[in-house]
Amino acid sequence: MISLVAVSPAFGAGIEAARAAYDKGNYGLALSLYQECAEQGSLEAQYAVGLLIHDGKGTPADPVLAVKWVQKAAEQGYAEAQLCLGSFYFDGDGVKADYELSVQWYLRAAKQGNLDAIFNMGFMYENGLGVALDCDKAREWYEKAAAQGDQEAIEVLEYFSCREYANVASLR
Repeated sequence: MISLVAVSPAFGAGIEAARAAYDKGNYGLALSLYQECAEQGSLEAQYAVGLLIHDGKGTPADPVLAVKWVQKAAEQGYAEAQLCLGSFYFDGDGVKADYELSVQWYLRAAKQGNLDAIFNMGFMYENGLGVALDCDKAREWYEKAAAQGDQEAIEVLEYFSCREYANVASLR
């Protein structure tokens, strides 16, 4: 499902209509409505178009084209798109796998407070993917996520064995 946040007044009616079409399973109409808003500059709509194209909803799936739409929103600062683009690079989905680029996009989203991106930064440091393995930085990122209530981060910290076990009692 497409998870979209606050609607800009400039695109409000189009975004709401696109959401309604999506919720009714009319993906072709949703794609068309999102695309109209995307072409007018809505970052949320650009991201949504990318997801619909990626998932083949309303159009044949096209991971390469999906990346282009998601990247358009990511480059303009849309945190959800930055997280998604980081995942595309992590998985090699529509692009060549590149952990360093994955980290760059996760970091941009994490700096905006995106909880999944914060967790992912911990994972990247813990495993030395796209960055040098650094247990202290991994723990810092996991602790940031856990402090915001991320259950997965809390569980990781309970069993964190990179160097030492974390004291997560204060995070519960």
